[in-house]
Amino acid sequence: MIVELLKVSLIPFEAYGFVFHISTLILLGWLFINPKATSRSLYWYMGIDLILIALAQSFGSTELFGRVIHTGGLITFTLLGILWIYAAVKDRFGPVMVEKKWQNFLFLPFALLSFWSPYKVVNNSIVMNFDPILLFTSPDYGLAFCFTVPMFLYLLYVLYPKINIVMYRITAYVALLYAIFNLSHWFNADTRWMGFLHIPLLVLSISGLIQTKNK
Repeated sequence: MIVELLKVSLIPFEAYGFVFHISTLILLGWLFINPKATSRSLYWYMGIDLILIALAQSFGSTELFGRVIHTGGLITFTLLGILWIYAAVKDRFGPVMVEKKWQNFLFLPFALLSFWSPYKVVNNSIVMNFDPILLFTSPDYGLAFCFTVPMFLYLLYVLYPKINIVMYRITAYVALLYAIFNLSHWFNADTRWMGFLHIPLLVLSISGLIQTKNK
C-alpha cells in the first residue's frame, strides 16, 4: 500500500521542486560563506521541510486502495520536524565556521545523488534519467523523505560537532530504518534503480550514527 501511495502522492507538487533546490543552495551559501552563520537557519529549514514532507507524502488516492493515509510517516516526519524547530528555538548558537577538510567531501557524492534524484518512470518501471534539469526541478528532493534527508545528514556531518547531536542521532536512526525498509527495491527488477538511489540514505544514516557513537 505504501509503495502505491508513493507513486502518486507527489504528483500534485511536481511543479514546486525547484523551490527546494534553490532554497537549499541559498542555505548552503549562507552556511559555508558567511563567517557569522549559525546552525539555527539549518534547523528551521529542516523542521519546516520535514513537516511539509509529512503533509505531501502521507496522503494520496491510489488505483488499488483508493484514498490512503500513511499514518506512520505522517506522525514520524511531523514529530521530527517539530523537534528540529524546537531545537532552533531553544538551542544556543555560535558561528559554525565550516572547516575546509577533505573529510567534508567524502559523502558529498551521496548527498548530490539524492539532490539530483535522477530517475523516471517508464511503463511502471524505475529507470535512470540523468537529465541535468533535474538538479533544479526534481520534485522528490524537498518533498520525499528518502531523497531529502541525505542532504540534511550530510550538512549535519560537515557541521559536527557544532550541532544538536541528540537530534542528529535521532534523525540518523529514523533514516536508517527507512533505508533498510527500502532495500526491498533491490529484489524487483522494475524498482532496482530506486533501491540504488536509497544508498545515500543508508550510507549517511550509518555515518551519522558512527560519528556520534561516543556522544
